[in-house]
Amino acid sequence: MQVLIVDDERDIGYLICGILRENNMNCRVVHNLEMARDLIRHQTFDFYFIDIKLPDGSGFDLVPEVNGMKGDHEVVMISAFDGEEERNTAKSLGIKKFINKPFSKKEILAAIHLR
Repeated sequence: MQVLIVDDERDIGYLICGILRENNMNCRVVHNLEMARDLIRHQTFDFYFIDIKLPDGSGFDLVPEVNGMKGDHEVVMISAFDGEEERNTAKSLGIKKFINKPFSKKEILAAIHLR
């Protein structure tokens, strides 16, 4: 399984990646929208963990691009900003999973259906 993590907090990105690697998943971590866009032009992923607040825009801006890609994939939003407005935006973009920071290992694994 291929996973892309988009989070400007490097520690958070690598923490999520470490959890996933313990479960035999391949992951890439990028820290802004530009890096994510460049990567998804050349590679497909099964799961995308996307932070909302990024240095060059909103993670929500990446979702339509990801959803327009071929293949079966799922987007999980992760953010410390998890108010009603953010959750409604996520829902309007077809995102079913939203993990608020701080999160647990169990929440990350549950988001990708592992226990």
